[in-house]
Amino acid sequence: MSKRDGMLKLRQELAATLGCSVEDLPKPFALWCPMILKRGIAEDLKAKYPHADRDALASFLHRWTTHPIYLKRMLYGNNRHDLDGNNVEPIEGGHRLRAKGMLRSKRMEAAE
Repeated sequence: MSKRDGMLKLRQELAATLGCSVEDLPKPFALWCPMILKRGIAEDLKAKYPHADRDALASFLHRWTTHPIYLKRMLYGNNRHDLDGNNVEPIEGGHRLRAKGMLRSKRMEAAE
């Protein structure tokens, strides 16, 4: 499975968790090139989709934010975004370093 196929599968999973179509996902998730999420986005999702299973949502967010495509966006992006796609805060340098380390670890695992 390609990385893009993996992101598509994750988007389909989120749509099922939230009870909407892939086309109706919040803006940061609806794009092929994901937006970096603001801190606290889980609470925003829970407020907007109160029927969504919290454990499934937490599991999804972990896999989404540790996906190589997301991590690369974290390295090269400038801002975090809310559910409407608005810029809300800059990405901190420490978060970029963490993303770089996670990408390096994923590459090393794949090479083994």
